[in-house]
Amino acid sequence: MTEGPSERQIAESLCLIFSALEQLHGAGLRDGRASRVRREAVHFLWELREGAKLSEDRPHSVAAWACRMDGAKALLRYEHSVPVAVFMPVLRAAAGNPDAMLEALKRYVRPVIVTEDEAHRLAREGLNHSLPPGIEADDWAARYRAIGVSLRDGGKRA
Repeated sequence: MTEGPSERQIAESLCLIFSALEQLHGAGLRDGRASRVRREAVHFLWELREGAKLSEDRPHSVAAWACRMDGAKALLRYEHSVPVAVFMPVLRAAAGNPDAMLEALKRYVRPVIVTEDEAHRLAREGLNHSLPPGIEADDWAARYRAIGVSLRDGGKRA
């Protein structure tokens, strides 16, 4: 059984995909279509490289972990701690440099498992697609702090 591609190989592949999409965009492909392909490529190649979407190994909010322990997995939601709208421009800018791509992936693409209610609270507070004002993009726990969501292990696991 093989281990699968290395993180570096994934970053190189994402660079190729992103570069090809930029070329197609220049030839007239609507960016909305390319955007979906980029999101899916990052999700399937990078985010799922270490396990299932709702894996118990992913960082969880305290409430999400309690739901998991109670068997209420239907209440769990997969969230990007740094919203896609924030990290995708950084990944696009890194498309020509696998080292920059790998650094950006590690720094910004950090999924967290929250409850359905916590996900709705993010949306109500206007933090679905953005970070709180004045927060650096790599402060992956900022949105959760802003709405009073506690993360297991103080958020150190991401």
